[in-house]
Amino acid sequence: MRRIIVIAVLAIVMTTNSALAGIIDGYSPARHDRFTPGTFPAGTPPTPNGTFYQSGFDFSGVGWVPGAGPSTMQFAMVSPTHFICAQHFLPGLGTTVAFRAKDGSYQTRTVALQTQIVGDVAIGELSSALPQGVNGIASYPIGVGPNSAFLGKEILMFEQQGRVGRNISGIFDNQNIGNGATNIIGSDYDTNLNFDGFGTLGPPTDEMVVTGGDSGSPTFLIHGGQISLLGHHVFQYQSGSTPVGTGDSFLPSYVPQIAAELLLDGFVLGTVPVPEPSSMLLGGMMIGAIGWYRRRRAA
Repeated sequence: MRRIIVIAVLAIVMTTNSALAGIIDGYSPARHDRFTPGTFPAGTPPTPNGTFYQSGFDFSGVGWVPGAGPSTMQFAMVSPTHFICAQHFLPGLGTTVAFRAKDGSYQTRTVALQTQIVGDVAIGELSSALPQGVNGIASYPIGVGPNSAFLGKEILMFEQQGRVGRNISGIFDNQNIGNGATNIIGSDYDTNLNFDGFGTLGPPTDEMVVTGGDSGSPTFLIHGGQISLLGHHVFQYQSGSTPVGTGDSFLPSYVPQIAAELLLDGFVLGTVPVPEPSSMLLGGMMIGAIGWYRRRRAA
């Protein structure tokens, strides 16, 4: 059996090429890049990619730190001024964060405050509120419901070059990568074994696992034709040097703490009920999750 270890996603970047990004099975710039390659994350407005396969969802609330290189930090908004980030990979006070609003305008703000909520979950606050409404910038709700409702769901995963992969939420975990225990929801990466079932789709599966520098980039849950914020990237599961899964913060378990932080500034956290999967689907997912969990814990 393989011995599975947990590696903080930020730590990997110290020993690997910083140009690396999340691994997406069947990656194609025309399909997976949110913006036209070469225009992101430059300090001028990036150009939307007209063939991006997830363009039906509103990602205007996913901001980034603009710069000349190919990689960057990314964050998801939960209010007009607050965003979720990784405690072990904070942007820093005064850092510029950029957005492309729904009307196409380019918006920038600076980070004015950073607060650890619990473990690796932190909230950043921008210098002023972003525009809202049909032409503004989205603030994402966090799903609420029993834990079983969050298993077996399709998820969309951002990585540091503005690309988006997919996976299926598979297991719950709890890990401490140095800043306190964090509730985790995991997804596997094994395009041959496919506990998550994407192998039935044929190439490309779009299945993704994070790599060094992806910390803090968001993962969204798809349910009922809409998206809610599920978490941010915290670490990578490895077997030897082989990536076998992603550990994301499980934000639904921290809704009270996040809501209390927003309320200090007069904002109400958006929540959305997540329906439970059918008993048949849940049973199948549990079988897969148990198999993966055993691989992960094997000595």
